[in-house]
Amino acid sequence: MASERVFLSNFRAKVVARFPGCFYYKIPDTGPLGGKKPFDVILMFRGVTFAIEAKRDSKQKPTDIQMYGLKQAAMNGAVSLILNPENEKDTLAYIEEIANGRTEET
Repeated sequence: MASERVFLSNFRAKVVARFPGCFYYKIPDTGPLGGKKPFDVILMFRGVTFAIEAKRDSKQKPTDIQMYGLKQAAMNGAVSLILNPENEKDTLAYIEEIANGRTEET
C-alpha cells in the first residue's frame, strides 16, 4: 500500500492529464507550527471548486477537523470529496460529470 503522499502525487498526475487547464493545489502539511489543515487538495475545473481529503485506504476516516473543513467548503459552494485508492476511478468520473454539467457562463 502506497503512502498518502505517493497516492496524492499519482492522483495529481491523473487529474492534470484528464482535466487540462485545471487548478490543483495540495495544501501543505504544516505540522505543529501551522495548525491543522482543513483538507488535502483544492481543485478547480470549469468553474467548480472541489475540496478533497485523501486517505490511504477506505478504512481510514477523516478527523473531526477535516470533516469540519469539508463541511465548511460545501456550505460555501464547493463539492467536498473523500478520496482513497478504492474510489479513485469513481471520484475522477464524478469530478468530470460535475464539471461537465457547468458551462463557463454558470
